[in-house]
Amino acid sequence: LHKAGAENKHTGECITFVSFEHFKKWQNSELGDRSDDYEALKKEIEDRILKELYRKLPEIMKYLDLYELSTPLSTMFFTESSEGAIYGLESSPQRYTNKALRAITPIKNFYLTGVDIAAVGVIGGMMSGFLTASSIRRKLLKKLL
Repeated sequence: LHKAGAENKHTGECITFVSFEHFKKWQNSELGDRSDDYEALKKEIEDRILKELYRKLPEIMKYLDLYELSTPLSTMFFTESSEGAIYGLESSPQRYTNKALRAITPIKNFYLTGVDIAAVGVIGGMMSGFLTASSIRRKLLKKLL
């Protein structure tokens, strides 16, 4: 059972994809010091996303107190990812069959974790942590199952 705390607050996340081409002209600008046309584009995207969320999830959206839009430029700033990519390596058969992208490495007591050894997204990141923990402590998997 989830306990929301004394203030009864929750956090949600909505993710969509947008081409980096829309933000390319501002790629050399500084976070917090971008032009009015950049802010207008952000506002347009926010409005479109919010409109769709209110249409599809009105019972949840009535609780909205705060929202923030992060663009590929924000992601580039905080994670140094290529063109603001949020999901790591390309999701291709080559990536998922790459034997180097596993929790257990050839180096003793050196393990990997993160979306690049599992699947993309938040759930992929969570499962990656579970896989790595289970690789370190073999009995963990049996205990949780």
